Amino acid sequence: MRLAAVALILVAACGDDATDPPPLPEVTDPVALVDPTIGTGGLGFAHGSCFVGAAVPHGLVKVGPDTNGPFGVVNFLHYSGYWAGDDRIRGFSHFHLHGAGATDYGVLSMMPAVAFDPAKTTVADYEARFTKANEHAAAGRYEVTLSNGIGVVLAATERAAVHRYTGAQALVIDLDKTLSGGEVDAATITLDASTREITGQLHHRGGMSGGFGGYTVYFVARAST
Repeated sequence: MRLAAVALILVAACGDDATDPPPLPEVTDPVALVDPTIGTGGLGFAHGSCFVGAAVPHGLVKVGPDTNGPFGVVNFLHYSGYWAGDDRIRGFSHFHLHGAGATDYGVLSMMPAVAFDPAKTTVADYEARFTKANEHAAAGRYEVTLSNGIGVVLAATERAAVHRYTGAQALVIDLDKTLSGGEVDAATITLDASTREITGQLHHRGGMSGGFGGYTVYFVARAST
């Protein structure tokens, strides 16, 4: 009798009354959910000091905007170069910290311009206003349209940054610009007009790296037009 009971249970379990499998969940690209602007606002110890710009995991470069605004460029709001309350961009530099709570990097700055004037030699001469409505940040990509009409798109690979400018007539490469408290104490730059290639190096001492003698950046930039 015990064997018969077991057999009946197995037959009932294997019948045609089994329910349909549940529907597959909707597939969402997790990268599309990334918001790089989280942690870029706040004041004082409530400031996340997060980087905004283009980067890849474990990449060498973090290229993005360094901003200016109602509080100037005070370091406790610009540990990463960017603060959500700012309305001006000073340049797009290639090295940034993320959430460190200390100021360093912000070097090798490039700023597109509508014109170049040799008599204008400061960062303030070329910084441009922007609005949040004309700015978009996503994983690995940053875009902004400046108030002067110049469009900027930044992307990154493991060891290089890619810039695309529209509406610009000049590009200012500033080897002296740093974030607050930093200093570039040596720099060289060379332009090969025949190949549109720029090479150079700079030595920077920042708020943290200066305690260890600073560091040297060697760079090559190539223009497509």
